[in-house]
Amino acid sequence: MPRPRTAPSRRRRIAVDHGAPLVVAKRLALVGAGTSLRPADPNRAYYPLGVALERGFVTDEQHQAGIAYTRAFAVGLRRPLALGIASDQAEVSDERRAELTIAWRLYSAALAAMSRRIKDDTDNLVLYERWPLWLLPGHVEHEADQRHRKRVKLGLDVLIAVEPKIGLAIRETRERRGA
Repeated sequence: MPRPRTAPSRRRRIAVDHGAPLVVAKRLALVGAGTSLRPADPNRAYYPLGVALERGFVTDEQHQAGIAYTRAFAVGLRRPLALGIASDQAEVSDERRAELTIAWRLYSAALAAMSRRIKDDTDNLVLYERWPLWLLPGHVEHEADQRHRKRVKLGLDVLIAVEPKIGLAIRETRERRGA
């Protein structure tokens, strides 16, 4: 028999979440303790690429390339993502959006030229924020995890390598607009 409905005023109110210290502790456990040169940043536990940076799986340069790739995808193609990039979409000019679309196409073509598997693994981690098992603490690493991590790192290296081409293509586009 169904439970009788109660008036909205009599419904139990949702209590304020007092789990913040627990959440922070879980984030710190996710990103690790950090290094002696740089302590762990729990704010990077929100997205897999940040966790990979904090745990030492990717370099800062690879992390920045991944963020640039995500921005080109989110703003250039108008795809909302979780990194807070969707919030600044309205503030982007049409020229900047066109430049980011060019960047996205060059990034995507360079990754696809390497291999479909590298592009898929990089996209899953960086764009779609799918958490690979090798990022989770306590995971027993297998050979497949190592291969996956190598493909992601190679994909991020490809993104770094294509950045000069993107700068050149954007300059050429600006010159054509100005001429």
